[in-house]
Amino acid sequence: MYLEPGLGQAVLSRLAPLLADEGIDLDDLDNVDPQSLQEALHRVAERVNLVAFTPVGRARSVAALALREAVDARASDGDERVRDVLARLQPESPDAAEATVAACIGISLGLLDDWLSEERAEAPPRARAHVYRGARTPSEHTARQIIVLARHGAALSSLGQLIVEHGGDDLLFGCVVALCDVARAWSLESDESVARVLFEHVR
Repeated sequence: MYLEPGLGQAVLSRLAPLLADEGIDLDDLDNVDPQSLQEALHRVAERVNLVAFTPVGRARSVAALALREAVDARASDGDERVRDVLARLQPESPDAAEATVAACIGISLGLLDDWLSEERAEAPPRARAHVYRGARTPSEHTARQIIVLARHGAALSSLGQLIVEHGGDDLLFGCVVALCDVARAWSLESDESVARVLFEHVR
């Protein structure tokens, strides 16, 4: 029987209930054909990723707080402090006590869809019309792409494509740049500080 490389016993144990939903019994793998197992693992991976990138409850609150700090750092102190904030993010947090990279990326893309898409258009017109121009760094190019996708309500649904094109670290930084860019435009139109815009709308 073939299992994906790196799937240790601990990981399989965590996936067992999800695989059971797919009709796969880990205690009876000898009676499961490899193709069915691989297909089930793929579907389970998609479900796990969906949960990781769309946090709720405490996990979302913790990630939103980290995002507000990172975006405020970008707006006021520059990228060095942004890196310090993002360096504290964790790959995973089973008890939702710490912000994760996936949660911050997912929240960012979802918020930008809500703010900028014609369907939802939660941000003021000037912020919605604003698209990153004159991008100089990889993260600024990533931010510009995210904003263009978000104006069509397609940033979160393009998550897989964005990760393949940019990788997790650059995508995360690009999300912060995009949020900051829109928050600045929102601040100018609403006559509120960037920090206030973030407090009210990054949740």
